[in-house]
Amino acid sequence: MKLIFYIVSVLLLIPIIIFAQKKKDVKKYHIKTYKEIIVDNSTEKSTVLELREFNKDGNILSEEVRNNDGKIKRKKDFEYNKTGEIVSETIYNENGEVKTIHKYKYGAAKLIIEELIYDNKNNLLKKIKYTYTGSGEKKGEQVFDGSGKLIEKSTYDYDSKGLRTLKKTYDADNKLISTKKYEYEFYP
Repeated sequence: MKLIFYIVSVLLLIPIIIFAQKKKDVKKYHIKTYKEIIVDNSTEKSTVLELREFNKDGNILSEEVRNNDGKIKRKKDFEYNKTGEIVSETIYNENGEVKTIHKYKYGAAKLIIEELIYDNKNNLLKKIKYTYTGSGEKKGEQVFDGSGKLIEKSTYDYDSKGLRTLKKTYDADNKLISTKKYEYEFYP
């Protein structure tokens, strides 16, 4: 009987859960948390696989992803500025200890122009600088180590629709080290 009640409850909540992924719906329905739960029907044991917490503006504050045993695989916490842009992302390891902290800086167009990545002792590991096209697509990025030495850089190409078609990555000596192609298939 409990199982039937649980299934019916979940089925009634599916429309809310599906749309809860969108920021505007989180804000519209005043969703504070979202949980993805798996139930072992033989034992009636439930395990939370994914947990997300949101602020009143619909921004995600924290995210946990767990394996079927309930152990944390990934955890992230987020901080925002007054205009709702993410300024900090803290990533934790499986033991709940800080692994890295990502801090973001924005340009006039409200696009991320710099990402600073720190370790758990606040040592700068990497600095990534981003550039954009006039229409806001990422044009390039440069990755520097903690001492400021260029490690690699990437450039992006787009088609006439503004869809990304190519990413080329070069080492510090401008030698091409990888090419990633993006292909799309469209409905007629």
